Amino acid sequence: MKKSKITKSVLLPLCAFAIVGSLVACNGGGGNKGQPDEYGVYADDGGPELMIKLHTHLLDKHTTYTTYASVNSYVQVSSRNAVSIDQYGNDASKIELFYTSKTYASTTGASGHWNREHVWACASSANLWTHDSGAGSHYVDGNGYTGGGSDLFHIRPCDSALNTDRGSGKFYEFQPGEECYEIGDKGGIYKLKVDKTGGFSTKCEPANEYKGDIARILMYLYVHYSKIGDNSKYSAKVQDYLGGLNLRSVFNGNYSLEQVQQLMVKWNKLDPVSDTEKNRNNTVEKIQGNRNPFVDHPEYMARCFSIYEE
Repeated sequence: MKKSKITKSVLLPLCAFAIVGSLVACNGGGGNKGQPDEYGVYADDGGPELMIKLHTHLLDKHTTYTTYASVNSYVQVSSRNAVSIDQYGNDASKIELFYTSKTYASTTGASGHWNREHVWACASSANLWTHDSGAGSHYVDGNGYTGGGSDLFHIRPCDSALNTDRGSGKFYEFQPGEECYEIGDKGGIYKLKVDKTGGFSTKCEPANEYKGDIARILMYLYVHYSKIGDNSKYSAKVQDYLGGLNLRSVFNGNYSLEQVQQLMVKWNKLDPVSDTEKNRNNTVEKIQGNRNPFVDHPEYMARCFSIYEE
């Protein structure tokens, strides 16, 4: 597929209300065959106006907020959950791990095999999904942490060792000649730059086949859990899940906001929406009530950033 070149970016404040002119879709709708296109009504919107509409839509549709403690039960096939949200293709007996595509039996527990990965690292979330229950009232009902840090579109099962190596590493693209080394089951799962002591720095690059997934997860979290638009009609519980997310915080600090936005659009196009993402979108919707609009309409990412393409 021929890729478009980013030629211009107009950066607007997130809370501003602006109508951006007709934008060219970056890679077409990613909606699922047989599924109603609930986000298609925003096809003519762009910029902050589109983000505000998607934000409001997500708050309206997201009716069940899962807890961090319950994530494992939705990943595994168990008495509580008959279908894994991370099923490997058409094989209901296996789950697929993020970043590596390694598989495990769907009834296998997480201990020693996989754990819950925050794609948007906790340390970069302005404490919206830190695990410190004393940090505030974001973590309610006594059953574990909830909100963006426990959203099933966000949390992915990941190889335990790889998750430890990533830590709070920030996303990055290594350039030719930069010192780094690769870890994982497939070359290029992560490229982690070595610091002077031989340990990990804060730079990590995923394999190409996961870059689009990551961009669409980050964009979903940014639009859903940032305080934008009029949130006054939502309960205090829901408002507790909203805060000051900053896209630059989850990427290496050498990037400007404009470079982060362009990199996310690039990753979104490089790795188109897969059948795995579409199936996961359908399955999680049955649990939470909402969908990830950037899986159904990946072209909305460039529209939200007011990035014009040719």
